[in-house]
Amino acid sequence: MSSGPAISVLFSAYNDEKFIHEGLEAILAQTFGDFELLVLDDCSTDRTGEIAQSYADPRIVYVRHEKNMGLPLSLNRGFQLARGQYFARMDADDICVPDRFARQYALMEENREITVCGGWMDLFGASDRRVEYPADHARLKSRILFTTPFSHPFVMFRGAFVRDNGVRYSSRMRYAEDYELWLRLAHDAPGCCFANIQDVLGFYRIHGKNISLTHAEWQRSVAVAASWTYTKRLAGEGFADGERLHAKLCGESKAESLEELARNRAWLLHLKARNEEKGIYDPESFDQVLGGKYLDLCKNSLHLGGGVLDELRKYPGMERNAL
Repeated sequence: MSSGPAISVLFSAYNDEKFIHEGLEAILAQTFGDFELLVLDDCSTDRTGEIAQSYADPRIVYVRHEKNMGLPLSLNRGFQLARGQYFARMDADDICVPDRFARQYALMEENREITVCGGWMDLFGASDRRVEYPADHARLKSRILFTTPFSHPFVMFRGAFVRDNGVRYSSRMRYAEDYELWLRLAHDAPGCCFANIQDVLGFYRIHGKNISLTHAEWQRSVAVAASWTYTKRLAGEGFADGERLHAKLCGESKAESLEELARNRAWLLHLKARNEEKGIYDPESFDQVLGGKYLDLCKNSLHLGGGVLDELRKYPGMERNAL
């Protein structure tokens, strides 16, 4: 692969005429310039393609799909076409900081075990907040049963790992294809190692077209189903309502009774005990995640009264914790 660029950018676009200029400019302004920019136009019906093709920069490769494929298949085509040593993700409606590629490339060159590298992101537009993720693989894998470990538009893959392992997104998991991929890589891809740079690498635009808004319920149901596939591997048999409890804990939900709080506590302690037997996740990191999920559930259930604090204190290590 020495004849190819250092980085192939998988730049997904679909009817993004309002935003694509900013996204392209952010890529072309990178301080690290050895890249090819694959504009994956998923059969847009607006001026997205026209704008992309108006740039004379030879690093831009415009790829238009003959029909709308959806993001998973569009990105899979990008994996097939990419010639780079690394594959960087980017959506047309987002923006990345100027040294994003330089920082991810340097980290992955210095740490050859890292196969997927992300970073923090700032939301902008209709919402304004920072989203942070842990840095190391042990903590990222330990939280993966409940939430994503990456901001998908700002990850970088090691190209050889993608090629050698036939890494692809699942079209059956549309709207949660990234989360399902992280689950699969964390559990079924030997040698996969996650990392996140502890700084903002990009700006995620919140607008009316975001999948997390337009298909929120479907996205959540697909994500929970993907998570349950791996949670039940850990949990085993014998916990009749585990799937229901896990689905609740995956969201920002509240308990309907003190008895339900107790049942959730029992479920989390069951997962803790099973992990101590199987060693799938780093014990300390996994215990912190489980305890954090119970603490959040209790905080969301304060409408049940003072008994919530009593239930919280029954969780090991929470004896002194106050809501």
